[in-house]
Amino acid sequence: MFYVITIVVALLIIIINYLLLAKKVKTYRFFVRLYSQSFFSILVYAIIIYFLEINHYLSIGWLSYSLIFFLIPAFFILITLNLINLLKKRNN
Repeated sequence: MFYVITIVVALLIIIINYLLLAKKVKTYRFFVRLYSQSFFSILVYAIIIYFLEINHYLSIGWLSYSLIFFLIPAFFILITLNLINLLKKRNN
């Protein structure tokens, strides 16, 4: 159950965000936008799981912490990709 909640649901969020984007152009900016939308969806998901675990609706140890620790490096990757995207826009 731990792996389903931490990995499979996060991948489903990314796939749903990919399918919901109107423009299907596969450029660098498209993937940065997809990543940023998916990141914030997964962040909301992690906060919901955290509060469910705090209130003892879920009793899976370290679930919320593993989601949050997964999101810390993802946040830095998102900042780096957005900076690269910003620099590419300035050069064009």
